[in-house]
Amino acid sequence: MSLDKIQEIFVNSGVEINDALATGKLTNVKVNDKTSTWRLCLQFSEIVEPDDLYNMQEKVAKYIRENFGIKNVKFTVDYDDSTKSTYYAKSSFVKKYLLEAIEVCKEVKKGVIILNEYSLNLNDNQIEFIVATDEESKTVEENLIVIKKFFLNYGLDFIKFKITIDENAKNIKELSEEKQKIKEDLDETKSAEEYKIRKQLQQENKIQGSYQYKNSGQYINVKIDDIPYTSMEVSEFKQMNGTDKVIVFGSIVSAEIRPIRSKQGKDFILFVGSITNNTDTVMIKRFIYNNQVDEYKENMKVGKRVEVKGEIRWDDFAKDVVIMCNEIILLGSDLSRVRFDEAIVKRVELHAHTKMSVLDSIMSVEDYVDQASNYGHKAIAVTDHANCHVLPDLFKLCAKKGIKPIAGVEGYYIDEKSLNIAFTDEDIELKDATYVVFDIETTGLYIPFNEIIEIGAVKIKNGLIIDEFASLIKPKNRVHKKIMDITHITNDMLEDQLPIEEVLPKFKEFIKGCILVAHNAHFDSDFIYAELAKLGIFDGPMPCLDTMMMARGLYGGAFKQNNLRAVGKYLKVEVEPNEQHRAVYDAKTTGNVFLKMLGDATDQGITNYNQFNALVTKNELFRYKMPNHINILVKNKQGLKNFYKIISESHTTYFQKDARILRSLIEKNREGILVGSGCANGEIFRLALEKTYDQLVNAMDFYDYIEVQPPCCYLHLFDMWPEEEGLEMAKSLINEIIAAARQKNKMVVATGDVHELIEEDAQYRKVYLNVARPNGGGPHELSHYEGTLDMHYRNTAEMLEEFSFLDTDLAYEIVVTNTNKINDMIEEYELFPKKLYVPRDDFMADKNGVASMKAAVYDISYQTAYKMYGQPLPKYVQERLDRELDAIIGHGYFSVYYISHLLVKNSNDAGYIVGSRGSVGSSFVATMMGITEVNPLRPHYVCPHCYFSAFKFNEEEKAQYNQNISEEMENELNKAGVGVDLKPMKCPVCGHELNRGGLDIAFETFLGFTGEKVPDIDLNFSGEYQAQAHLFCQKTFGIDNAFRAGTVSTVQSKTAFAYARDYYQKIGVFKRQVELERLAVMLSESKRTTGQHPGGIVVVPDDIEYTDLIPVQYPPISDNDIEGQNWRTSHYDYHKFEDNLLKLDILGHDDPTVMKFLMDNVHANPDDFPFSTVDGIPYYDEKVISLFASKDALELKGEDVDTLSSGTIGIPEFGTQFVRGMLETIKPNSISQIIKVSGLSHGTDVWMKNAEDLVKGTNPDYPKIKFNEVIGCRDDIMIYLIAIGVSAANAFKIMEGVRKGKGLTAEQEELMIKQAHGVPDWYIWSCEKIKYLFPKAHAAAYVIMALRIAWFKVYRPIYYYAAYFSKRAKEFDPEAFALGKNALTNRINEIERKIRDHQEVTNKEVDLLDELKIALEMVLRGYKFRQIDVNISDATNLVIAPDKKSLYLPFIAVDSLGETVAQSIVEARKKRAFSSKKDFEMRTSINKKQYANLVKLEAFGDLVDDDTTLL
Repeated sequence: MSLDKIQEIFVNSGVEINDALATGKLTNVKVNDKTSTWRLCLQFSEIVEPDDLYNMQEKVAKYIRENFGIKNVKFTVDYDDSTKSTYYAKSSFVKKYLLEAIEVCKEVKKGVIILNEYSLNLNDNQIEFIVATDEESKTVEENLIVIKKFFLNYGLDFIKFKITIDENAKNIKELSEEKQKIKEDLDETKSAEEYKIRKQLQQENKIQGSYQYKNSGQYINVKIDDIPYTSMEVSEFKQMNGTDKVIVFGSIVSAEIRPIRSKQGKDFILFVGSITNNTDTVMIKRFIYNNQVDEYKENMKVGKRVEVKGEIRWDDFAKDVVIMCNEIILLGSDLSRVRFDEAIVKRVELHAHTKMSVLDSIMSVEDYVDQASNYGHKAIAVTDHANCHVLPDLFKLCAKKGIKPIAGVEGYYIDEKSLNIAFTDEDIELKDATYVVFDIETTGLYIPFNEIIEIGAVKIKNGLIIDEFASLIKPKNRVHKKIMDITHITNDMLEDQLPIEEVLPKFKEFIKGCILVAHNAHFDSDFIYAELAKLGIFDGPMPCLDTMMMARGLYGGAFKQNNLRAVGKYLKVEVEPNEQHRAVYDAKTTGNVFLKMLGDATDQGITNYNQFNALVTKNELFRYKMPNHINILVKNKQGLKNFYKIISESHTTYFQKDARILRSLIEKNREGILVGSGCANGEIFRLALEKTYDQLVNAMDFYDYIEVQPPCCYLHLFDMWPEEEGLEMAKSLINEIIAAARQKNKMVVATGDVHELIEEDAQYRKVYLNVARPNGGGPHELSHYEGTLDMHYRNTAEMLEEFSFLDTDLAYEIVVTNTNKINDMIEEYELFPKKLYVPRDDFMADKNGVASMKAAVYDISYQTAYKMYGQPLPKYVQERLDRELDAIIGHGYFSVYYISHLLVKNSNDAGYIVGSRGSVGSSFVATMMGITEVNPLRPHYVCPHCYFSAFKFNEEEKAQYNQNISEEMENELNKAGVGVDLKPMKCPVCGHELNRGGLDIAFETFLGFTGEKVPDIDLNFSGEYQAQAHLFCQKTFGIDNAFRAGTVSTVQSKTAFAYARDYYQKIGVFKRQVELERLAVMLSESKRTTGQHPGGIVVVPDDIEYTDLIPVQYPPISDNDIEGQNWRTSHYDYHKFEDNLLKLDILGHDDPTVMKFLMDNVHANPDDFPFSTVDGIPYYDEKVISLFASKDALELKGEDVDTLSSGTIGIPEFGTQFVRGMLETIKPNSISQIIKVSGLSHGTDVWMKNAEDLVKGTNPDYPKIKFNEVIGCRDDIMIYLIAIGVSAANAFKIMEGVRKGKGLTAEQEELMIKQAHGVPDWYIWSCEKIKYLFPKAHAAAYVIMALRIAWFKVYRPIYYYAAYFSKRAKEFDPEAFALGKNALTNRINEIERKIRDHQEVTNKEVDLLDELKIALEMVLRGYKFRQIDVNISDATNLVIAPDKKSLYLPFIAVDSLGETVAQSIVEARKKRAFSSKKDFEMRTSINKKQYANLVKLEAFGDLVDDDTTLL
């Protein structure tokens, strides 16, 4: 081989020739024909990097083998003497060669691997081994013999070796024994885990049963993934395989039994399910027999593994490929997601995210805790992004599993010390200064790995550019294509440029004595300083101004983005054209921006360089800084309180797009918490990645522990490099972080930054990474990363494997030892105390003079009772009152009763009645205090004059209460379900008309039998008054003691389905419908945003701070919600702490508003009504009750298009098609039955497919049941069971379980059948079907309100219709309304025809339909609508005409005319009547379209067009 051909060989071999390799010469070729060996002797003038040398050797050897037939190719490398004498080797260079030497030489001498165990010092071209003993020194020296030969062969004989004995060094022999023990433990761990997985698979595949139908023909085994997707593919599959019969294995993810009816009218039962292998899902179907239904329901449950044999079919109904099953073999439970940790000492996970990390993590807290239990981990932490919503669930779940929960958060951290406009403290007058405005372009963002490739600068003095600096710089490494695309600086452009070593000294001279100015100056200045330091010419930081922070300091949030173009646009200054993103252009633009800001700063009184930083605090620049991540863990109860303070402040005072945690906030509340450095977005990792080692070391002091994650968790940061290279870079940074932490004596822990449960889930997390963040945010920062980050919950062995690149003992220390040390620092405590915190008894003393709320509750209750039932009270009333008061006062609930009483009283005083909700109507004390209109006593008569009373008692109670009444009255009481159904009677003592009352509701449904239920008093206030009621609470309790009840909104399955569908469509991957449904279940319940209960107010007593129990935050509200801006909400969902704090439910509702409208008319027209108060409305009236079965009482004249019998359209809670359909079946004839209808209509699975079938007699398994016997309200169950002999406690538990949809336990069924005198089967069946059951008190409250409004509909129609259309109507058609019967009928028919023919129907038309029907009903009763009149109509309310037979439509009835414009018309008219159309236009805020609509409706009557010239 010719000696001058080496460069040609390099080229032919595919070697990428860099500057060093280009100096290579072939000095000799040694040939051994016997062994077919060539040794190439090469000499270079520049030192070759190890990776380049190995790459060259590999490619040249391959080339020679293939082209010259030589089997063995070896190399000897040498360098010029001048090169050896002047070269200073970097430590990384030396370390790479040493590791390669050990790897190569161990084939000759195995003992050399011991050299990996010793500590090294690498400097001054020397490798120093630190050993502990003489014996170790000899071992090293012996093994260095072959290592030195390796170095000599590679021309590295200028690198020397040294051995130093240090008694403090680790003893390698002892260390080896320790490592061996760890390795043995690790091997044993992996073996045990593999064994468990094998056993698990055996258990999964164990046959537990079989459903076989027919089994003919040959089947082929296929994976679910290989099943066709389309009908065409099904045909192709059959052709290719000769059959469509398949065997598949999978786990059931859905299963249901569907009764279906064929077109011929035949009934069938179809089993429909779907099975998955966790990468794909397929639908399975099978027709089954009636006698198989129960067995299928019992066995075909989600999570069961099955083997399915069947035929592949395209299903037109499902629009998907399905397997029609011939045989289903039941196997074990699906354990494919279960993992084990068999390490003797296990790690503790200190950094994990649940689904409460907004659209990020896909791991549920339930799965996390279950996996921790499987692992045998003794503790786990949750550190969701910026919130701690999940902590109540975490603590509850961990308590069940015996695991210590660690409360934490990964917060968005701002270090105020980094918030500066001026970077140094010099005293420099701005007018005298010279400025260098500069910009740099780099090969990337990371100082340790990237280089400067351009510097551009302008020098400014007295507002003028006096000099420029512009230079491209030749980097040591090639520029990545992504950077070239951004900067438009190519490798060719840089090829002939000067290196940084020559350019930077010139730039240093250029900036001498000046103030540096840059946009985002930390980036530019830090890069420059780092390069100066490498060259040994860094003299320390220079005065520097950051125009990005200066703009925020001067102008705050005047512009949305921080970039230079946005600032320039806002300031309207000249922006240099810079399509190519070049440094010199950016420097000129920055200069223009800076000069404008400098002038504005001077105008604000800033004349000296050191005055700029005053703007940081003044204008809260923390709001505009990109935050880092930081982890906070709670150590103890005091820490929990401080943690809540941090969470609360971050979500209120420091909230800016996200919840920001300032360093000063942590420092102020540091007791009892641990501060960790977080993830790849944490300050520590970012400094290691982007800045210098010294900056990294200096930042360590703030943290209690330093986190590192598996190298693969950082791969997205190195996407410009090959994956293997990125992993090595991540490992080098981890090593650097550990070194810096040890320098500062900081504990390093390995954490998982967990976002998914198992490795396979990582791909599904990418669905969320591509979803836009809530509230206008863009996609996740990882959305552009094409790879998949594995951030699953690792066991101990997996985590040790991730850190196997470290010394074994170091890996064990950070993975196991230190995570357990952190855990040991953390105490166990209860998140919520087992106590209800209520306002103190004398809380109101200094507010309204009530010295004791207990006494007030007692006094008000008794005084009202005396007025109703006389003094002394009847014994039954006395006992009921005392029993309730004992429970209410004894459990500390007096305050919620008293405050509710005040709220209702204030509303009543303002003219608005209040309707009760929930079970509060079960409380007689609440009735006596005016909190509810529902009287829960037994049905009874009472005389308002002499206080004679008679109650519905059984025989035992008659004797107990000494009740002796007439047989007629006795019979009447016995047959009444509720007191208002009693027939009128005269008092047998004094002859006065008796009052009738009592709805027969047990107090225990409200507070339980022992007062264990915290009272939840729900009240319906008028929507017009609700805000005032809320403010009353805030004013009464204080702004730091009254909060709105918070909620957490999560992604529902339909939305999750859409996310998954859109993501896979975007990346071009087809997914079956059932697979998307499976993914939707996995992805659903992830947090989207927070909200607030529509009326819930949480009360914190003033003798504790809210942070003793909960954190708080601001609710997401619009900028124009002024009232909402005064409120904070609980950070936790209010259900989580309902046993600890009282909640007042102050809801807004239309009904009290409607009643206010009606009663205003009553008061304005007292002669038209037989009553003057709401309580006086005689709603227990035959005609009123008849409305719920027929329209006869309405006396309609003409054809009614409404085909339903009842007259309740427009009556609250009874006007919908669904409820009116119920009324059509039931035909109630008493208030008792109407209350049951209300209960049935508000429950879930109580009427449809339950009571409806029983009442109609359409359930084939049970006889027809009377309506009065079916379950309608939750109270029905308890009262019925107690009546037939079930103990009160058991009856209550059964009621509570059924009403929550939990059905009956086997023990409860047995109790009801055997011990309770035979509860019928249909009753038990009905209980099992119920998903939610309404309280009778709530139903009764709704019915009372409905009956009161119905009285007006029957007896004072014009007032009723005026109220309805003023306060409840959603839409108007003013033309049809005013034209009357025919127009209304035609419009109704038009919309119903569209619905019937499945044509497109607008939301407006849907809302309008009921309004048209009510309008027609009004017209058929002899009343009419008058068209809008600009001088009579109201903005929103209908005006009753003087004839009291017609109503003027309001201005908002006009299409597109809103309430604001409508009010402007009325306000203008108040000043003086409109005299012309032009006058109207000029004095209102109406637009042309609205004006044209009014003209079309002839709303101006006979007004002239224009009289303004006369005026």
